[in-house]
Amino acid sequence: MLGDFTCRIALQVLGYVYPAYRTYKPLLDTFLFWIPFYYEAKLALAVYLWANDLAGAQYVYLRWFQPLVASYEPLVDRRLAESKALTSEWLHSNALRLVAAMQQRALAWLASLQLQAAQAATFFSARSSDLQQQDLKVGLKAFPVLVQGEDSPPRC
Repeated sequence: MLGDFTCRIALQVLGYVYPAYRTYKPLLDTFLFWIPFYYEAKLALAVYLWANDLAGAQYVYLRWFQPLVASYEPLVDRRLAESKALTSEWLHSNALRLVAAMQQRALAWLASLQLQAAQAATFFSARSSDLQQQDLKVGLKAFPVLVQGEDSPPRC
């Protein structure tokens, strides 16, 4: 709610007010140039607002801006509370969806890992039996004494 409101204001300012100001400012300066002491008054106002000893900014704030802000304070507080509630609800629901998606992906990954392990086990068990048979054949050729029966004496 507050995000939508803030975006609308920002779009209005950036889309309409700022270009109008940029168009109006040169025209204003052109026509106000003829007013006596325009630039001097502008400089005096800037110094008045800037200087700490004069407390011009404090006076302008207390006289003009604080009453304006105070009139909108309940509205701003209500909108902030609404946005906090909406944000909390949105984060909670999306966090639950995120956890569910992560669990689903983790289980899918574990299932694929289990399948790969099973395939590797069958491959290595088949390979292992082949290697055992090859080793037995090599061993029988290397040690012919073991091929003979148990009763017969070993040959030299």
